[in-house]
Amino acid sequence: VSVAQYDTSIICPWKENGSKINVTNENRNEYVELLIDFYINKHISKQFEACYYGFHSGCS
Repeated sequence: VSVAQYDTSIICPWKENGSKINVTNENRNEYVELLIDFYINKHISKQFEACYYGFHSGCS
C-alpha cells in the first residue's frame, strides 16, 4: 500500500510479492486481515499508544 508521509509517498508491503497478487474471492479474507493489521497495528500504532497512555494517565 502507498502511504502519504509529509510530501512523499512510501510503499509499505503487507506481504512478500503482494503487489503482484490480485484480490479474489478466495483470498479476500486474508487481504482484509492484512489491511486491518497494517492500519491498526503498524500505521497508527504510535498515535494510538500516545492517546492510550494519555487517557490512562488522566484517569489515574
